[in-house]
Amino acid sequence: MKRNRCKWAKSGNSLYEKYHDTEWGIPVHDDRKHFEFLILEGAQAGLSWITILKRREGYRRAFAQFDPKKVAKFNAAKIKELLADEGIIRNKLKIESAINNAKLFLQIQKDFGSFDHYVWQFVGGNPIQNSWETIQQVPAETKESKALSSDLRKRGFKFVGPTVMYAYMQATGLVNDHTMDCFCHSKEKQLPWEVYIIQTKSGKLYTGITTDLKRRFADHQKGKKGARFFRFSEAEKILFHEPHQSRSQATKREIEIKKMSQKQKLALINQKTKQQDGRINRTKKRKREKQQDGRMNRIEEQD
Repeated sequence: MKRNRCKWAKSGNSLYEKYHDTEWGIPVHDDRKHFEFLILEGAQAGLSWITILKRREGYRRAFAQFDPKKVAKFNAAKIKELLADEGIIRNKLKIESAINNAKLFLQIQKDFGSFDHYVWQFVGGNPIQNSWETIQQVPAETKESKALSSDLRKRGFKFVGPTVMYAYMQATGLVNDHTMDCFCHSKEKQLPWEVYIIQTKSGKLYTGITTDLKRRFADHQKGKKGARFFRFSEAEKILFHEPHQSRSQATKREIEIKKMSQKQKLALINQKTKQQDGRINRTKKRKREKQQDGRMNRIEEQD
């Protein structure tokens, strides 16, 4: 069966189709993959993406499997070698910027624990889910890409303009820009959003939203420095979580809960707990009844 894809993923081009279907818009949480896309998107500046995709393996080989620690040590001799490498875009400024950015990438890892923790704060920790009808509606840059670009530039990064950063955000799944007629859009849209309340060891309650509650709670426990949503390093337990079909619905509910007093939040948690306990008890009861019926049937068969 033919799949509907975003118009930019040219039909019949297997390289484009595979990248579109298996990578573009899928959230990345691996630092080496983040570094890879920083290099590739920076190299793309002024060029087509297919030009870079065709050279991706060349970049992987030339830039030490996208290991930022190794790239940060590249010297003048290595730059000269790269300028003669036909497997990459032989642009001296772009090559030098990749080495420069590798050094700064390592500094961000040191300051924030990981580049992943740093970069996801610019979208509040969860992918932005857009609903574009046509590819023409997709912006070239957004307030989020401008904020990321500005912060990276202040840190000394090169080739990280707002447009380049938006392409990077699309590639690494910080934003889902698959058009609504694309099968990948509907696949991502099915991810449930959850409003949650966590409690710290000091008794404070924090409310947020996420599509990956397990990972978010682990992030809260790590208490990584600098990210807006890592406020408490002593996250103790999840007291409440409520699924929603869209980010807008979850955000609306999150705002409602944040406006509640501590007493109202605890009442909400207790109500939810009772409902969950009731469901568990009903399930256990049905299971016991089923087991009893099974035993009775076996007794009747023996008689």
